[in-house]
Amino acid sequence: MIRWLITGCVVTAVLLLGAAYGLGNYWIGLLPVILIGIIWLAGVWLGRSWPTTVGLVGLVLITAVAGLLGLAPVLLLTGMALALFAWNLGNVNRMLTAIPDVRDEPALIKTHLQWSGGAIGLGWLLGLIALNVQFSLQFGWVLALGMMVVLALRWFVRRLQQEPVD
Repeated sequence: MIRWLITGCVVTAVLLLGAAYGLGNYWIGLLPVILIGIIWLAGVWLGRSWPTTVGLVGLVLITAVAGLLGLAPVLLLTGMALALFAWNLGNVNRMLTAIPDVRDEPALIKTHLQWSGGAIGLGWLLGLIALNVQFSLQFGWVLALGMMVVLALRWFVRRLQQEPVD
């Protein structure tokens, strides 16, 4: 089940990134997008672990170049969100296959899909908002907001680990 979900995410991400290059008339950009997608999918179906990370890094680099070229940002954002989701699922799939006997594996997969899907969805939504809303902040405010985010994430991770927060 996870392999098919990874395949769907990778294929959709490659189609979206390819569409961004195609709409911008940068047809040469389609070649690396398709090659990385093929390598990633071959690795998934052959049970290799390295193509997952190589695929994500490759698509991130290709998306960065596309962003510098000014290509369709919503397509790039959505493609990267799906690539990140596929990478996450690839890591989960690798961990589940490495453990010989997993109790209640379907429930574990369902819970992971809900959490990671929600996180990726929220990140996509925040990215979409960031693409459409522009405002300026002084460096001090940016630094303060960054520190608050780091502290909130630290609290959240500790909360998930059910350890007391300092």
